[in-house]
Amino acid sequence: MTGPMIGNSQESRMWYNRGRFFSDTGEYDRAALCYGRVLEYDPRDARAWRRRGFALIKLERFDEAVVCYERALELDPGDAVAWQRKGFALGKLRRLAEAKSCLDRALALNPSSIGALHGKGWVLVAERRYDEAMRCYDRILAIDPDRDFARWNRQRILEHKAFRKLAADVGEAEKVVKIPAFVYEVLENRDYGGIDRASAALSELLAERSVDTAPG
Repeated sequence: MTGPMIGNSQESRMWYNRGRFFSDTGEYDRAALCYGRVLEYDPRDARAWRRRGFALIKLERFDEAVVCYERALELDPGDAVAWQRKGFALGKLRRLAEAKSCLDRALALNPSSIGALHGKGWVLVAERRYDEAMRCYDRILAIDPDRDFARWNRQRILEHKAFRKLAADVGEAEKVVKIPAFVYEVLENRDYGGIDRASAALSELLAERSVDTAPG
């Protein structure tokens, strides 16, 4: 953008409305340009900074989106949506600690923000903090039980935890019993559907060995 323009509010509104139109039709590159024109008229328009940031997120220009949200939040630090979307953009840049901090700010302002809870859950999964991520998805489902994405993510976490437990159990059990080939296949193929069967077979083998080795 160039330096601030001297113009009338009608011109600024025209560019803003064009930006909304292009955003609504999925033409985010044109939307970003339009909001840029708004900001040439008024660099203190927090709403235009936020909307430009959203368009840039859709274009996967996450570094630029973060800058937009920083400007928006300088002007309106109480904007929970801007904190949430800044956190999302930072998460995409793998700046996870900063992302979580932003998402926590969003949740402090709006504890029922499903977007912020979803983003925080994603960051916690990326950090392998699965129990905390589960709590985020549980909160989403408590707010809105129809949020299937939260239920899906929750199930994936449970499956991942069960897979890791099976892998650890196999590592210990193979020291004392012969592990069936299909159990190794479950692990090799990450066959989440076979975890329960593999775990049951492992438990049965270990129980049989306990009986065989019991004093007696």
